[in-house]
Amino acid sequence: MQMAMAALCAALLVVDVAGRAAPHSADTMNAPGQVAPLRINGMVAAVFSPFDDTGELNLSAVHHQHAYLNATGVQWVFTCGTTGESLSLTMAERKSILGAWVSTGANVIAHVGAESIKDARELAVNAQHAGAKAIAAMPPTFFKPASAAALAATIAHVCAAAPALPCYYYHIPSMTGVSLPMLDFVRHIEPLADNFAGVKYTGMYTYPGMMDAQRVLNYAGGKYEVLSGREEMMLEALSIGITGHVGSQFNFAGDLFGEI
Repeated sequence: MQMAMAALCAALLVVDVAGRAAPHSADTMNAPGQVAPLRINGMVAAVFSPFDDTGELNLSAVHHQHAYLNATGVQWVFTCGTTGESLSLTMAERKSILGAWVSTGANVIAHVGAESIKDARELAVNAQHAGAKAIAAMPPTFFKPASAAALAATIAHVCAAAPALPCYYYHIPSMTGVSLPMLDFVRHIEPLADNFAGVKYTGMYTYPGMMDAQRVLNYAGGKYEVLSGREEMMLEALSIGITGHVGSQFNFAGDLFGEI
């Protein structure tokens, strides 16, 4: 117990969630020709997608959302993820939401996962053209990839549609039903996608969870980034070296989390 607490305290001394410490040294840089991970050191708000009383998008609210996030120390946003209605949105809605957020000047990670790989690739192309900083994709959820190799081939095809952007796999088995070990997936996708950057790891409660996230984080000398998708497990994530945190609670409590 004392050893665990010491490790946690050491992690908290080294890592500043508000974004003031460098999480990786030069020896974990990617090879020439590869797109480097973002290496986020701070909070990423999984933003709400705003609607009006008629069920139509209320994009005028995005400016106010951004102003509040900026005032509470949140500089990154993750659009059209689970908190942002995800696969329930139309293609046009997802493109419009991304455009509205990019226009605010926020640092945007665009979720582009879809049931159709063609739709996911179209969203990826749009994200690169619109000015997103990165893309992320969950897998198809009806006909699910049945193996780590199949999942890697699927995500690599999506990544290839936006070759200039870091591409993250969005691991959320509670919603997708795809609960493969991420280390196996990373090993399979490594030779397939030069812009693959890491995993947005929301499956912390699904075995192998945190230890799997740590293995991915340490793989190949820290080549890939792991973003925690469970802000309520921020302390545990910090203790294993994760410095980027994606969460819905950052929409309204970023200043409180920033104090950690």
